[in-house]
Amino acid sequence: IVVHGMMSHYKNMSNFCDALYSKGVFDTIWCLNDYSYQGRVAEAKTFSPKDIASFNLPKAILGKLMSIGDLPAYIIEGAAQLLHLLITQLEMKNVALIGHSLGGLVVRCTAETYDLSSYVNNIVTLASPHRLWLKTHGLKLRKWTPEPNQKIKYLALLGKGDMVAVNTDVSNLTASDTELSNVYKVLLKGNHTNIHDCPHGKYIPELIAGF
Repeated sequence: IVVHGMMSHYKNMSNFCDALYSKGVFDTIWCLNDYSYQGRVAEAKTFSPKDIASFNLPKAILGKLMSIGDLPAYIIEGAAQLLHLLITQLEMKNVALIGHSLGGLVVRCTAETYDLSSYVNNIVTLASPHRLWLKTHGLKLRKWTPEPNQKIKYLALLGKGDMVAVNTDVSNLTASDTELSNVYKVLLKGNHTNIHDCPHGKYIPELIAGF
C-alpha cells in the first residue's frame, strides 16, 4: 500500500508503483485515494507569485515544509485509522506499507498505533520528515506513540539532494536511530520528488522488493 505526501496526489505515484510491480514480488499494489487526506494536505499546494515568477520552486517548497506545523496532527492519525481498517477488514497478509514524504508518517503511524504485526511485514519511507513532524506535533497526537514497532522492519530511503529531509534532525525516526536493530537507512542520489517520480536507475524498486 502506497501513500503520497504533501503537495501530491495518488496518481503522482504511478511511475513508482509500476516500477515496483515490475519486480514481481507483490501480488498487487494499492495507492491511498482518500479525499479527506488528499484534500487537507493539498492545501499546502500554493506558491507565492514571487516564487513562481522567479522559478525558485525549491525555495518555495522548502518554505511550505517550514509551514508543516500549520497542518493538524489528525491528518496523519485519520489516514492511519483508515489504513488499519482496510488491512484488517480485508485480512491482508504480508503487507508492505510505503509512504513518500508525509505519507511516510502515515504508514509509521498505522503500524505504531495498531497491532498489525500479523498483517504488515515492512514499513518503507521515502524522504519523510519524521523528526520534524514529531517536534511540531508530538504534543498534539491522540493515540499514536511514535516508537518503531519492534515486530516490523523499517527501511528509510533518503535523497542526497533532498531539501526537505535535509538532515538527521528532520529525517531520523527517533532521537537515536542507530540503537534500533530493525531500522535500516539508505542514502541515494536524487531529491525530494524524483526519489519516487523517477525511480529507474536508483535501485529503489529493487531495494524495496528485496527488503
